[in-house]
Order: sequence, then structure tokens, then C-alpha cells
Amino acid sequence: MNVKRSKYVAFFLTDGTMPDFSELLQGRIALRNQSMVLAASAIAEAESLLCSDEFTELQNIPSRSWVEASSLKKPERVMAWSKSRILITDLGENWASAYRRREEILDSELWHCRSAVYHFLSKWKGVSLFPPINAEEANPYGFALQKLAEGAKSWEKLEPPPSPYWNHPLALSQIPLNPPERPTNSDLFDTLLSRASTRYFNPESALTLNDLSVLLYYAFAPLGTAKSVYTAIHKTSPSGGGLHPTEAYLLVRKVENLRPGLYHYLPQDHSLEVLTTFIEREAAERAVHYAAGQPYVLHAGALIIMASRFYRNHWKYRRNERTYMVMAMDIGHLGQTLYLLSTKLDLGCFFAAAVNAADIESDLCLDGAQQGVMAMFAVGVKHPQAALEFSPFVSRRF
Repeated sequence: MNVKRSKYVAFFLTDGTMPDFSELLQGRIALRNQSMVLAASAIAEAESLLCSDEFTELQNIPSRSWVEASSLKKPERVMAWSKSRILITDLGENWASAYRRREEILDSELWHCRSAVYHFLSKWKGVSLFPPINAEEANPYGFALQKLAEGAKSWEKLEPPPSPYWNHPLALSQIPLNPPERPTNSDLFDTLLSRASTRYFNPESALTLNDLSVLLYYAFAPLGTAKSVYTAIHKTSPSGGGLHPTEAYLLVRKVENLRPGLYHYLPQDHSLEVLTTFIEREAAERAVHYAAGQPYVLHAGALIIMASRFYRNHWKYRRNERTYMVMAMDIGHLGQTLYLLSTKLDLGCFFAAAVNAADIESDLCLDGAQQGVMAMFAVGVKHPQAALEFSPFVSRRF
């Protein structure tokens, strides 16, 4: 069997305690501190704890060429390291072939090692931030507020929170500015000032297909293109290099003239690809699971799921440690654009990065390495009692 070290493992030093065996032999129980190494594998999407001599041996195994496992100092460790995805093997077994293929995909997609480790180890699967909620719950918003109030009591035991504002300690002086004056013929400022998250949706009212069409078109559709070595796209939100790697998927619960289900938006045609359909209750249950148990989405009309096509940016900014951050910024830009559009349409909405990305990718048949889920945007008709969520809210406008 031949092996090589995975290119997509990061090693971190940490401290741990171990039984002191010399003391145990003398009939005494004692612990001793020992430096340990944490191996974070993007292939495994998990961490493994190694002792220092394991790390030393792993350093001597190359990542770009194969070595015979029997030539290693302690070949008996090879199988454990391979199943932890720290090593890649040339075995023909299904698990070994799958890990080898995953390494090849990350390599061909030009992932930077540190970006890959961060992305894949921060991805959630099966996480629930709230106790389970029944799909028939009449007031999921009230249910969530009650649970949040119970959890907020733990914050009171923490140290005082940081101030919301910061003054530079080396500032030479402070110059007051005149109160801002805005154009009288533009409602952009009213929309900006009205922007807010709304998690309280009307369970009976359907989102209109026209409103959904407006959101998708003005957030994701191209306004124009520029062809050079690659095609740059101009949209209403900025994107590094004009690349716009973000794909939009929909989980529809209640939209007029659209069956509940999963859809993919085609911006070049302004159309929807039907991936699968559900009954409304199933769509609501999936929405809660996708949102890591957040009850608010139970009555949302639709979730706009944003996924990045990583190679779109990796192709230009090859193995660059900043590329992943640029793609994450793109998601933030689109989130604000969707907020402003929803505000103008008087819809309820909120953005969330707390999502079970791995589970969503499975349902969308995405491999997570070539294209992966980053965040979601819930939208729907506001409940008549919906209000600003941070209370008491004190306006600080000039």
C-alpha cells in the first residue's frame, strides 16, 4: 500500500493532560501536561488529536508523491491516519477511493489549504439551535422569543459586553460634521432607514410570484457583461473581479402559482429550474432543518439559498488565501441588496449564515467542494403584528 499526506490538513499545537504512568506504577494517580497536535482535515471535515511523535512522523511523509507504507517508522498507524483523512492511500476500497477523489477535486478546484480547512470544518450538519418545533405550531415567532429569553439569562453571567462604539486612542482631534442633507427627489434614503430584519411572518398569506421575480431579477440577474479573457458580469451588487460566483436556489413553502419545492434560479434566462416538489408541510419542516432549527422560517414564503461556485473565483485568483473571503463578501453584498428590495416591497425578511449547509447540499445534489452553500435569506409576507425586534428601540437619527 502506498500513501501520501493530504495537502488539505492543517496542524495546530494544543495542550492536554494525560495519566502519568510512572506514578500509576507506584500506586498513585496523577496527571501530567502534554503537548498535543490537532490535525484539522478538510477532506474529513473533522479534527483528530495526535501525539508529538505522530506529528514528527507525518512531517516526513510527502504530500505530492507516494511512499510505501511499510517503509514508515510505525506502519501500524497508517490505517488510522488514512481513515482520519490525514493520509491518502492507493487502496481500491470504496472509502479510500472516495477520500482520494475528494482530494483530487479540491486540488483541481484550486482550493487554498487554509481556506479549505476553515470552510469545511465550519460547515454545519444536523445542528439545531432551538428545541424541536411542531410544523403545526401557530406562533413559531413567539415560541422562538420564549426560548431566546430563557437563553439570554446565561449572557447576564458573562463579563460586561464590549461597547458598541470605539474611539481611536491615538486620535489627534475630533472634527464635528454638519447634519447630513439628502436629495429631496430620492426615496433611497427612506428605504435605507427602513431596512430591518423581520422574523414574524403571516402563515396564511402567500408571497406573490411577481414579488419573488423582482427579488431574484434585481439581486441576481446580469445587467450586462464584458468579455475579455473571461466574461465579467455587472449586477446590482459588487463582486470581486466581476465574477459573481453566487448561485441562488429556492426552498418554496407558500408562493402564488408555484408548487412547494426546491428550485434553481437561472439568471441568464430569468427562469426557474424545478429540482423537486413537496407538500407545504414538508417544505416548512425542511426550512426549519435548513435553518438549524430556527422556528421563524416555519411561516416564511420562501428561502433564497446562496451557494458559491468556488472555481469561478479560484480560476482567476489561484490558490490565493484571500479568495474565499472575497466570495463570503459577495454573499454579504447580496444580502443587503435583498434587504433593500424586500423593504421596498414591504416584505418581511432576514439573512442567516446559521444553516445546515451540508444537509442542504445533499438535497441540492451539490458536492460541497465545487459548489457549496454559504447562507440563506428568508422572505415572506409580514405578520400584522410584526415590529422592530430590538426593544426598546431608541432612534438616533440626526
